[in-house]
Order: sequence, then C-alpha cells, then structure tokens
Amino acid sequence: MLHLSPAAIGQAMAVAFWIEVCLLYPVGWAADAWGKAAIMIAGFAVTLFGTLLAPFATGPLSYGIAFVLLTAGMSVWMTAPALLAEHLAGSFGGKAAGLYRLMTDFGFILAPATVGMLIQDFGFGAAAAAIAAVLGASISMSLLYLRHPRPA
Repeated sequence: MLHLSPAAIGQAMAVAFWIEVCLLYPVGWAADAWGKAAIMIAGFAVTLFGTLLAPFATGPLSYGIAFVLLTAGMSVWMTAPALLAEHLAGSFGGKAAGLYRLMTDFGFILAPATVGMLIQDFGFGAAAAAIAAVLGASISMSLLYLRHPRPA
C-alpha cells in the first residue's frame, strides 16, 4: 500500500483532470482527422496502460503518472455518442441518446462502488484487473464492430 496523503492524491487527481480537460479539443480534432474509432481505441489503450501501471506505483510520482495516463485516456469520452450516431445511421434520436446517457450515468455510479468493494475485499490489483478486463473488452468490441460506419 502506498499510504499517500490525501493532499498527494488530490494533487495527482487535479493535475490528471487538468490534462484531460486540455486534451478534449485536440482529441476531438484528431477524431475528425483520423477517425473516431481509431482515436477512441487509442484512448482506451492509454487508460488501460495507466490502469495496469497503477498497482505498481511506488510513490507519489509513479502514482501520479499512472493516474495521468488513466485520466488522459478518458479524454475520448465523447467519441462514443458520435460513433453511435454514425453507426445507427439516422436512428440515434432522443430515445437512443437517452438510453446511452442512462447507461453511462449508471456506470458512473456502479463502477466506483464496485471498484471500492474489490479493493476492500481483494486488493488493489484485483480492482485494476477488473478495470483492465472491461477496457480490454471495450477495445476488442470496438475493433470488431466500429471499423466502418453503416451506410445511410
């Protein structure tokens, strides 16, 4: 266990989230230039790398680097609804957008609680492995299903 102070954790989180905010526009530009699926998958991979590094953190610096990578990868979060709009070929209306938002908001509630329970019951490595499994499945499904949008 790292036994980091709340101040060190807060500083790492603040830096990481500022980096994520600063990446939102460049990521959007890159998604338009090089393809939404490619950029989203790259973001998932960066998040996966940060997740896998976190259990090996040995102090504030390595923890901060892992958290920055994890959070920087999350800057692709708005590419998913844009991809849905492309792949649903005109049927991504109010109901689909509402369902997408319901599922993502539910994930924002369920995921931290689940990760917290995994850390408490099985340790940080188990929680990181669970997150890595979800990210791996997301990358695999994205590679399988998001190569090209459906024709309109």
